[in-house]
Amino acid sequence: FNTYFKVMGNKLHRFEWLQGAELFEADYDDQVFGRHAHSGFAIGTITNGVGGYRCQGSDHVLPPFTLSLMNPEEAHTGYAVEGQLQYKMFYVSEEIVQQLLGMRDIPWFRDVTPSDPGHVVANAFRQISERVNKPDGTGSLGVEEAIHNLLESAFTRHGQGKVRKAGRENTSVARAMEIIDAHVETAATSDLSISDIANEVNLNSNYLIQCFTKTRGISPRQYMIVKKICRSKSMIASGASLIETAVTLGFYDQAHFIRHFRKIVGVTPGRMIIHCKKKTPNTA
Repeated sequence: FNTYFKVMGNKLHRFEWLQGAELFEADYDDQVFGRHAHSGFAIGTITNGVGGYRCQGSDHVLPPFTLSLMNPEEAHTGYAVEGQLQYKMFYVSEEIVQQLLGMRDIPWFRDVTPSDPGHVVANAFRQISERVNKPDGTGSLGVEEAIHNLLESAFTRHGQGKVRKAGRENTSVARAMEIIDAHVETAATSDLSISDIANEVNLNSNYLIQCFTKTRGISPRQYMIVKKICRSKSMIASGASLIETAVTLGFYDQAHFIRHFRKIVGVTPGRMIIHCKKKTPNTA
């Protein structure tokens, strides 16, 4: 569901179904970026070390958990100020932000280096990173849900944006559940995104996530994991090994599958006791 590049300690994830939006995971101590600009928004957080850049005529120093918020075509440089610099940046077009969040007018960021109270944006980045590096079985759906969290947090907290609040969309939510159910049962090794479901039910994707979560009490990603764990029980009962089950259902590895299983069921798969109906003896 995404294209992945790695150079030294850096990683670049490109999400083709979101018109080439990218996640850059940086890890370096001597790289210097010359003056440049991005055609879309650049949203970032420093996770380790101290970063710096020159933007809007001033030099900025960014300690851990400081955000870097760049508006389109905003020229800047970039470099490590102190020690090994680690940060995450998300690059996304104005069109995709508008499409995902359902905003008519996209609010530009007011401050290029704001703080991140509660590490809300940093936690959203962590979710995206975990789901692309160690898949949890939800594929593009889980990644896109995390991207929605990131964009909504960034634009509502630092751009004064407003998203549509969850409403009563019971029919659409029920149809979304049917789509996820069918996907898990018949096409678990293929991919399904929030955007795919949103197009099917004719709702904005961020609004769909909000309505689904309000109606069901869990997000689409959490619902898909529950359905996959339910399917895993039948697979194991039919003789599938744990590793085969994990791979078929799209989990990163057997350990990740077991952890999700225990979190939802309360025991590990190895503690599930299979009872089968005894065959009636043939007395003929």
